[in-house]
Amino acid sequence: DIYSDLGGCYMEQKLCSAHARKKNSGIRVGIPLRKGEPTHMNLQKFTQKSIEAMQNAQSLTIEHGNQQMEQVHLLSALIRNPEELVSSVLTKSGVQTDTLRTLLKSAVDSLPKVSGGGVEADKIYVSREVEKVLSAAEKEADQMKDEYVSVEHILLALLNHPDKTTAQILKTAGIEKNAVMAALQVIRG
Repeated sequence: DIYSDLGGCYMEQKLCSAHARKKNSGIRVGIPLRKGEPTHMNLQKFTQKSIEAMQNAQSLTIEHGNQQMEQVHLLSALIRNPEELVSSVLTKSGVQTDTLRTLLKSAVDSLPKVSGGGVEADKIYVSREVEKVLSAAEKEADQMKDEYVSVEHILLALLNHPDKTTAQILKTAGIEKNAVMAALQVIRG
């Protein structure tokens, strides 16, 4: 069984953070329909804010009755608080974050919902597209010579690897990578 090797983790909020601390080797994010080994994701390389964003995306996924976390959940979590870094970067790059929040809410609301006895409230799956973004975020951090993966690395990875829905939202909201990079440079100094 693929999940016996996971120690019960596949973005299960409490167990994943405990598992990451206990094992020091990170956790594996399992995609149930994929054959072969799940991908390793070392949560110790992620900042507390990045982990909080993933946990908030997980909560949003559960609240909406979605079976798996999609990129729209993750981006929604990143811009949830107007005072946080990602919202500031987007605002400085000319994006109307309220409009973006509305577009994301609509996208999340339109995702298929799962109900019934087979759904466990504390366990959700991570889509391939989110897994790709988190892996790309690690590479972004490496390219920027940062030791840890922060929320801005996740944002850049979302801009570079959007799924179809997220790409349409980014386009509609007028989010351009060059403008985001320029705003990020100003903020980072």
